[in-house]
Amino acid sequence: MVHRRGRHIDDDGRDEVVSGAAATSWWAYDDEVEAGAVLLLDEDLRRQALLHGPPGGSLGVTVAVVDGLSEPLVATHTLETHPLGGETYLLAPSAWGDDGELAAHVASDVMPGVHGELSVRGLHSVAGQLWASAVSPGADGAWAVLEADLPSAGRSWADATVLTRDEPGEALGLALASDGVGVAMGQSTWDEARGRAHWYPSKPVGETPASALHTWSGAHPLAYFGIAMALLGDSELDRRLVVVGAAGDDSDRARGGRVYVFDPQDVPDALPLATIHGDRDGGFLGWAIHAPGDVNGDGHDDLLVGAPGDRASDAVAGRAYLFTGPLRGEITTVDAAWVFYGTQPGDETGSGLASGDFDGDGEVDLLIGRRGYEPPGMPFAGRIDRVLNTEIVW
Repeated sequence: MVHRRGRHIDDDGRDEVVSGAAATSWWAYDDEVEAGAVLLLDEDLRRQALLHGPPGGSLGVTVAVVDGLSEPLVATHTLETHPLGGETYLLAPSAWGDDGELAAHVASDVMPGVHGELSVRGLHSVAGQLWASAVSPGADGAWAVLEADLPSAGRSWADATVLTRDEPGEALGLALASDGVGVAMGQSTWDEARGRAHWYPSKPVGETPASALHTWSGAHPLAYFGIAMALLGDSELDRRLVVVGAAGDDSDRARGGRVYVFDPQDVPDALPLATIHGDRDGGFLGWAIHAPGDVNGDGHDDLLVGAPGDRASDAVAGRAYLFTGPLRGEITTVDAAWVFYGTQPGDETGSGLASGDFDGDGEVDLLIGRRGYEPPGMPFAGRIDRVLNTEIVW
């Protein structure tokens, strides 16, 4: 539901929001035609425009905001099955017209989602550039991470640079975080979904996971270590830390999940600098993680963590936790400085997280996604909640 912080578009000093709606149907909302959509919302989460994908395309599964020639571009991708490899649409928000247009009609560029035998599966924005996770056909297909040649017009994934490749790979790079220099990359299905996370101190052009400076692995099969990644600023150490979500980690509770914080300048295979422990069965803590910056103004960057399976009583509504930095040692959800609660069963609160400045006061505000939220008569509609900094009680 919620994608990373967008950049300013309409010159009012407040950030806008772009969200995918991959299960939105087209043709009179026929639920058998999963076209998907992408939405542009203003800072108050009022819908400004909605673009439909092609029938069956599931547009909006993945969204990134990247540099364009004159303004930021919204990049979004269809499923590989429509057509083979899918298509990446580059959308200039200033060109979006009335609700209901097809993305292809307003795209400044449409990039076929293939690079040789590789087909695009997920998009990332890295320092304003467009990266993609891609896979070759077959159950044991090789995965790679690609960098598109943007913002020049008329480019294609066929012209992309291969940054990393694994033979065979497993979901390499679907979760990725970078500050434009160092790159943290997840591989969440490795070894029966045990999962791994790789750290490269610089852009890994032509590298493989084996050449990463650090590789950390999940504690057991089905831990899904690396399903979510973030880089967290640490003012005490004066460097970025690597944060890894392991939503299926059973070490504390059955599928309770954990979040690990590593210092990439530490020795290989060292213990994590901090561990956040899930304390509820099926909570899936670490399904989503986001580093919003310094939310409480104390000079330390903070961490937002989603647990979409968290339950209040018997209702699986989900929660999102905000932990204030610096993060050190053993941490539980009781240590969270602030908690956002889901309100109805199946909300999956915390399934998406983002941040921005939505009221123009220069402070960090938060976005919490509820992927399963259902208002009356609108099954699986989803919801985004905006929480202004001034609304958080410390």
